[in-house]
Amino acid sequence: RCCVTATICIDTESSEAIKGRIVDLIEKFSVDIVIVAPACTSSVESVTEIPASWKEATTIGIDIEVSEVIMKAKPVEALSMIGSKSWMAKHRIAWKLDGF
Repeated sequence: RCCVTATICIDTESSEAIKGRIVDLIEKFSVDIVIVAPACTSSVESVTEIPASWKEATTIGIDIEVSEVIMKAKPVEALSMIGSKSWMAKHRIAWKLDGF
């Protein structure tokens, strides 16, 4: 199962606050994938690697790139990006996304 959670970042928030919230959600395994709108990409450009808590996956032969977890896409592209370019699509072959 996959859960979709929407979090809206407000323009008045600093880039560091937005980045911190996104990294915190990933680090605590609250989300599997983050979709960032193209207009907000500057807030996450400094995230260059997945959190240490996710690096455990590499010990079982899965190499997850930050670009497979934090993805930049327009809302109309989000479903397609998750189904084709996310770490779940790449490493979890049996996983199917409803609506695909």
